[in-house]
Amino acid sequence: TTKPFNCSFDNGICGWTQDQQDDFDWSEIAGQTQTLGTGPPSAHGGKGYYLYIEASYKRYGQKARLVSPLVKSVGMICVSVYYYMYGSDVKDFKIYVVSGSNSPQQIFTKSGSSRWRWIQAQVQFQTLSPFNVILEATRGRGIRGDIAIDDVAVNEGFCKR
Repeated sequence: TTKPFNCSFDNGICGWTQDQQDDFDWSEIAGQTQTLGTGPPSAHGGKGYYLYIEASYKRYGQKARLVSPLVKSVGMICVSVYYYMYGSDVKDFKIYVVSGSNSPQQIFTKSGSSRWRWIQAQVQFQTLSPFNVILEATRGRGIRGDIAIDDVAVNEGFCKR
């Protein structure tokens, strides 16, 4: 269990875990992904590591999910993630929040290819009980579908624009 936290993935994945119920895992990498025409040239900020889904050798619709440690905070929460979704086969990236035995609640979704850069997603929500954040990426139709994430932060209070 943890208070609000952030993770750059430069020293491991900070207590986040790969969901055992999903189809494949997020991978950690520095620099470019292996397929031309998809994925970032480097981590957000230009150096260090980031996580991504490698679309090669996967099937359409398969999902990779990363689950945060339990966050013991209540009230207003801000989740911030930098994502990179470039490539002709990019499908979607979603953020969920789950507390207790409740079903995961989707708080963010982005589909398709974005511009050739890291983009910040900031999502605000209110919670009455401790929770986990789930980051989910879905494999598209072909190999140019790498989706990357970096600099994930979960903080108390409103998102600062």
